[in-house]
Amino acid sequence: MDSKTIESKLISNSTALLLGAGFSIPFGIPSTEKLTELITSEKIKFVRATWGDYYTEEKWREDGFYRSDLDFPKAEAYHNIIRFLYKKEQAIESKLVRKINFEDIYSLLYSLGHPSRNACNHRYLEDFIEHLDKLNDAEKTKLKIPYPGQNLLNGLIRQPDTYFKAMKMLKCIIAKELEKHNGVDVTLLKSKFWDHLFKSEKINIFSLNHDLIIEQILGHKSKDFQDGFELKNGFQEFTDNFPDNNKINFLKLHGSIDWFNVNYSGRNFYVNNKDAQIESMIKRYSEGSQELLLINDRAFLTGTQNKYEEYLMSIYSDLKWHYKRLLKDTEKLIVIGYSFGDYGVNTEIINWMDKKNDAKLIIIDPKAKTLLKTGFLMPRLKKKFPERITAINKGFEDLREADYKSIFSI
Repeated sequence: MDSKTIESKLISNSTALLLGAGFSIPFGIPSTEKLTELITSEKIKFVRATWGDYYTEEKWREDGFYRSDLDFPKAEAYHNIIRFLYKKEQAIESKLVRKINFEDIYSLLYSLGHPSRNACNHRYLEDFIEHLDKLNDAEKTKLKIPYPGQNLLNGLIRQPDTYFKAMKMLKCIIAKELEKHNGVDVTLLKSKFWDHLFKSEKINIFSLNHDLIIEQILGHKSKDFQDGFELKNGFQEFTDNFPDNNKINFLKLHGSIDWFNVNYSGRNFYVNNKDAQIESMIKRYSEGSQELLLINDRAFLTGTQNKYEEYLMSIYSDLKWHYKRLLKDTEKLIVIGYSFGDYGVNTEIINWMDKKNDAKLIIIDPKAKTLLKTGFLMPRLKKKFPERITAINKGFEDLREADYKSIFSI
């Protein structure tokens, strides 16, 4: 193939990236395993601010907050719940090939906190109660678990707030760890992969990561992009607007560490808190006003079994709809660092390849060929479209010029 033919093929009509956790790790973002070690550690102390946010004690000191703004017992209580469930999950699921991680624990907390929507897992509750019954009075006081009468099992089912707060703590700690690792590896930033990618006429980027790596890359390359947020009434608010203006569409399907669900003036909406801390957001919009900006939750999606259900709700429903819409017009989907464990994401890929005869799927991962054999629904896809799927057994950081030309000329 001569150079002109390669160049013409480099400029495809529509190229899309789908990025998983394996993409961010070479940039310095901690792995799921490292984050799990942190959140379940018995050595690290966690604290809760009076405004409802959670920190490691080390992070609290670094940020210079006052000790009077701390609420020690609650953070300790929710951390005890997280650690207890992690240990029980490890014991029960010890035969799994993969290791249990913080997303499994979040999913379990979600299930326990939504007994009306999920079959509440009584084996954990019963084990939890048995565990509590063995504690002495001093240990029970330290744990700070609500005791709603004699029937503790039914009481815990009726009081999901305990689990919701443990979920909030887990998300806060994970977000703050990702915020600490936002420096982009200069070598990877200068990778020629981006030069090849940006020759495409239309680019869609779908990310399952919560970090800000792609935003930094796009900023460094001076590339305009649209993520559904627009300035509205003083906020960077999610408007669900992705106009067809040839900008780069950037969809963070699982949300982001700088997105928040807020309530202001009786209205509930999502904001992108660009370059600001949550504490300064509260201060900025509450000073000189009787109306308080209430931070309901960090808007990023984690967990395992709960994800598919949450795709049907709020901002995640809108993003998934756009993912399906934009994928229809994509000719080439380049998947980097994704293990194909998300049912909602995978089914759209299968539907896309079923309906679009010229759709090409390229998988870049050190275990790419293994994923085609073991990834969720992937063996079916490989069997049906063997000639339209390419597996490159390398990490993103290991790609070289020959790989770029191969990827973008397929």
